[in-house]
Amino acid sequence: MGQLFSQRADRRLRRIALAVLALAVLLFAWGMMRTSGAAAGDVGKPVPQPIPFSHRQHVSLGLDCATCHETADTAAEAGMPGTETCLACHDDLFRGTRALQPLHEAAQSNRQIAWNAVTNLPEVARFHHGMHVRSGVPCAACHGDVATMETTTKAKPLTMQWCVECHREVQDPASDSAIRPISEWHRDLTDCSVCHY
Repeated sequence: MGQLFSQRADRRLRRIALAVLALAVLLFAWGMMRTSGAAAGDVGKPVPQPIPFSHRQHVSLGLDCATCHETADTAAEAGMPGTETCLACHDDLFRGTRALQPLHEAAQSNRQIAWNAVTNLPEVARFHHGMHVRSGVPCAACHGDVATMETTTKAKPLTMQWCVECHREVQDPASDSAIRPISEWHRDLTDCSVCHY
């Protein structure tokens, strides 16, 4: 079969194909960097909530993380407090305040409070709170000293690089880290498939 295109046209098509491929790779890389940058970029910025909430005030009353984040030590997600959890105290306590009006309206409508996440990981990353808690990772390692925060803000960048550095330190036998992988975990914690599956 004869040649469909001249050599000159063939070279042009190859260059265009390579340019399209290079552009696709650059766009993919830009998207990945943008996602990672978004994770790091909002450190220190408060996240507005439907109800003003002071972790400092609640911790000073003796409540710990698991009081409101009930599944943090067992499940992949820590869980956000349901309306009924808040009403355990606030059914009567500060009931008439304007700040708690959304809570009581949610209870009357039989719906949950739509809390805004302070920490969002990219879709391609998997994180299991329970596994980290069982390994001895304190909440403050990733979330900062929430117990002293009036308005909850993101305290750590939580980028892939940040997580990998922690994983390296934890599995380094020379490290003095108090965090240790759970005993049944026999994988290299820096293996991509640990967090990307």
